[in-house]
Amino acid sequence: STLEGWNFVDVSTLTIDTAFGNPGFGIEIRDRSSVLSQAIAPAKFYGDWTALLDSGYLSFDLNIDNRSNGALLDKSYFVRLSGNGAVAEVRPPDSILTLAIGQWYTFNFLIDSSVWTMQSGTWDSLITSVQEVRLELEFIAGNEKASFDNFCLVPKVSPTTRVDAW
Repeated sequence: STLEGWNFVDVSTLTIDTAFGNPGFGIEIRDRSSVLSQAIAPAKFYGDWTALLDSGYLSFDLNIDNRSNGALLDKSYFVRLSGNGAVAEVRPPDSILTLAIGQWYTFNFLIDSSVWTMQSGTWDSLITSVQEVRLELEFIAGNEKASFDNFCLVPKVSPTTRVDAW
């Protein structure tokens, strides 16, 4: 499924929610049974990210519906960057992931090699040519939906930007 340049894999339905975004117009993603739903960012977010190094952020808002009271899934990543033969992943601690259950939470990931785990290749080769940004928005067993909004690349931190320190 595609929506506004985003590609969604292993989802049952996508809806533009005009009332429930952060604020308004978020994407509601309902998952398929027994698979992990994924969102792949549009090409406008690809390319050379060297201007973001050490002070820029990948940021988005997420709200997870956990009416099923499912447990957190054990998986390797929440966000994966790939390009130039390199792959880097990030997965915040469970204590941070749970902040998005039942409420909007803004995730901020510093574009710095100390935050990301390299799975292959080098950070320097990846950051000069990001060719895919993939998110596994489902991280609770049996959850019904995830609401997603405000994905962006933030060039540098302003004094009013909240930054998670984990």
